[in-house]
Amino acid sequence: SPQRRLEEWRSGSAFNWTIQDLPSSQFLGRIVLKKHDAELNWSIGFWIHPIYQRNGFATEAARAVIYFAFKRLNAANIYSAHAHWNIASQRVLEKLNMKLVGNNPCGLMKNGECIAECVYGISRNMWRRGDGKHMDMSLSMGKLTVDVD
Repeated sequence: SPQRRLEEWRSGSAFNWTIQDLPSSQFLGRIVLKKHDAELNWSIGFWIHPIYQRNGFATEAARAVIYFAFKRLNAANIYSAHAHWNIASQRVLEKLNMKLVGNNPCGLMKNGECIAECVYGISRNMWRRGDGKHMDMSLSMGKLTVDVD
């Protein structure tokens, strides 16, 4: 619910964003960042409307949210998972320099069936050596707006 998302935002336990096209304000999808424990482990999840998939929007939005997590929230690690058959999401995670760290045989339920997930992760140090060392960016980038303040 919107009230729960607002409470999570205020408490710093989760952040939800709408992904939209900057010039047109067209809704493209959603992205969420959730804290998992006191060790500063976070997870990221994203969904792009099918008509806008395969245009780099998920990668661009996730890159901004990962930046936010490491720079503003002092995250230690960020994880994300995709259904084992979802090669497009796998490619997004690989473009973000995330590495395969495990498999979950029943990561999610769909129509009453367990769906295996591949789990990817990136540490703050890995990020600094890759994307992070080149980034001092505004979080309003390219074709997207990801409002993080």
